[in-house]
Amino acid sequence: MRITVVGFPRIGRNREWKKALEEYWAKHISQEEFFTQAYALQKQHLAMMSSLDEIPLDFALYDHMLETCFLLGVIPESVSSLPLSSLDKYFALARGFQSDTMDIKAWPMKKWFFTNYHYVVPKLTPEICWKPDLSFLSQKIQLASEEKRPTRITLVGPYTFYKLSRRENLSETLLRERLLAAYQKLLDSYATLLWQLDEPALVMDMNAHEKEVFSFFYQQLAPSYGKSLHLQTYFGDIRDIYQEVISLPIHSIGLDFVDGKQNLSLLEQYGFPADKILYAGILSGRNIWKSDMTTLSRLLNSLCRYTKPENIMVSTSCSLLHVPYTLEGETLPTTGGNHFSFALEKIEELKQIASQYNTQSPSEYLQTHASSPSSSLSPELQKAIESLGDNAFNRRLPVEERLPLQKQLLKLPLFPTTTIGSFPQTRELRKIRKAYQEGNLSHKEYEEHLRHMIRECITRQEEIGLDVLVHGEYERNDMVEYFAHFLSGFWTTKNGWVQSYGSRATKPPIIYGNIKRLKAMTVPWITYAQSLTKKPMKAILTGPITIINWSFCREDISLREIAYQIALALREEIDELQKESIPIIQVDEAALREKLPLRKKDWKEYLEIATSAFRLATSGIKPEVQLHTHMCYSEFSEIADAIEAMDADVLTIEASRSDLDVIESLRTYSQKRDIGPGVYDIHSPRIPSEEEISTTIQKLLTVIPAEHLWINPDCGLKTRQEHEAYESLSHMVKAAQKLRSTLP
Repeated sequence: MRITVVGFPRIGRNREWKKALEEYWAKHISQEEFFTQAYALQKQHLAMMSSLDEIPLDFALYDHMLETCFLLGVIPESVSSLPLSSLDKYFALARGFQSDTMDIKAWPMKKWFFTNYHYVVPKLTPEICWKPDLSFLSQKIQLASEEKRPTRITLVGPYTFYKLSRRENLSETLLRERLLAAYQKLLDSYATLLWQLDEPALVMDMNAHEKEVFSFFYQQLAPSYGKSLHLQTYFGDIRDIYQEVISLPIHSIGLDFVDGKQNLSLLEQYGFPADKILYAGILSGRNIWKSDMTTLSRLLNSLCRYTKPENIMVSTSCSLLHVPYTLEGETLPTTGGNHFSFALEKIEELKQIASQYNTQSPSEYLQTHASSPSSSLSPELQKAIESLGDNAFNRRLPVEERLPLQKQLLKLPLFPTTTIGSFPQTRELRKIRKAYQEGNLSHKEYEEHLRHMIRECITRQEEIGLDVLVHGEYERNDMVEYFAHFLSGFWTTKNGWVQSYGSRATKPPIIYGNIKRLKAMTVPWITYAQSLTKKPMKAILTGPITIINWSFCREDISLREIAYQIALALREEIDELQKESIPIIQVDEAALREKLPLRKKDWKEYLEIATSAFRLATSGIKPEVQLHTHMCYSEFSEIADAIEAMDADVLTIEASRSDLDVIESLRTYSQKRDIGPGVYDIHSPRIPSEEEISTTIQKLLTVIPAEHLWINPDCGLKTRQEHEAYESLSHMVKAAQKLRSTLP
């Protein structure tokens, strides 16, 4: 029995790739040096996977979906014809590009299924040139030729590419034909390689039309290239298409037996072809808990009833892209630390599983590890949760009565301008934070530096003319990890970085115990900031479900119990903020949609937990205190009822990068609540003009009543350079002010 993984982390064990990207964008290194570093990092990764029997070559310079676009030729003619290198065209679509003669907007980004990874969304229009750029394969081809072990080159499969792309003014028939021809051309170019075609979209609900689309691609690709094709699914089971998949004349099939709850029963019902290799995803690629070896042994024994052990490649359920590299160098907590397993530790687990299975009888193979710390709620928390009544989940007045009270108190102009919360985290700030963490700066000195930055930030906001201010969040390294330091039951790592997109990485904390608020989390900073200005200050907190979704969560108690624990802790913080007369409190649920189950029949329970936890955290807010929430990549129309159920007064939402696709779905919501769809994209370094933002606002006004429209960027400004942030905000405020002057 052999072992492999679906994919491997890409950001670098010490975020080497983040640094290389940023150095290239800043023109500190040449393109040649950039590719040299890319090759060296991939060689490091191959060494880290030395115990695997087969290696995935899945590295991407920025994003695997965008890389697939270039390999297929899915590039707009306006970008393809630019006097730029292939690499700079690639980054133009990823980040946007601006010069004296060119202004290219970045393609949209969305979450990769229910993970915190963001992929670039291809825009399929008649302008696509369909000219493949195979230069993005060159290093993988070289690595495959140098590697002594078998390798697979990963590629987003045609059905998933079709499903996740955005089609504009392009007929489906023409799109299918061109996509098929592009895949055929690519596979023809390298027919001797083993290609891993990732098809996670097969685990979603599939109707008859979608099944026909899948068949269109694979009934033509499989007969010609079958011996070179490995079809990989993950994030669930393929109940709607299983029989069609196993009938394909291809080399191998990857199935997820962790999130794919019905995959084993599908094998039992329909069998598995003897002429194919089963890549059995039995080890979770998304969580950080050690596996229960007893459970894995039973699963492997079951799989061996449907195919020979030599036809099984034991694997992870999905790519290890979603977990940190290694526990090495980490100081583990005394409770629960022996339960953790990151990417390299998971490879060791696979090695142990295969070794023991190959050398011992099943009875000798059994050994137990708890998958996560097993501990019930403390009696105090249990009692607090059980005693919650309806009043704990409902604000005192309906929104129609709250908003007039708030507007009377705040006295804001039409089209109030604000930001989402964070301001640029400068190199100076990172140096100060590092000096403090290493003990070279006292706590008093550190706090004084932060106060100085807050003072400057407020001064700049007032100079620009923003109506509602924020304190800049300089004390926060991350919108979830920061709060974890003030809550019991969390463990934070030193180097547990996970890629979010491109050069962006986060360090998710681990929830392993009972959660309680240890002390004030934001109150001192917000009250200090409010003391510096007469304008209303907005306090920013991260909501319960976002804290859960951007952490590695314990699995021994229910999602509801964990969400309610966090909500009660946030409720205490909100009570203190109100005592300090903070007029606006924003509780961000940026990741509300992130863990939304992939099959719609499972949505109801998740959304009920998420919205009730939000209301539990916020229902104590006084009617005259305004409650904001912020969401990213929300595809609003599909979860409109849940967002309404949260009962916020003001919703800010990512909108501009998706070309304001969400605004029509906001029509009903915005008739009685205030809303701020982002008017410019903060993930791109390009600076929008005042005219561009004005045009965006005019478009929003076709759907949203003027009295309910707020003006703000898409998301926080943490990742931007200071000049980019302040110049863009200045244009935004001027656009709003000019529009006010034109209205009666």
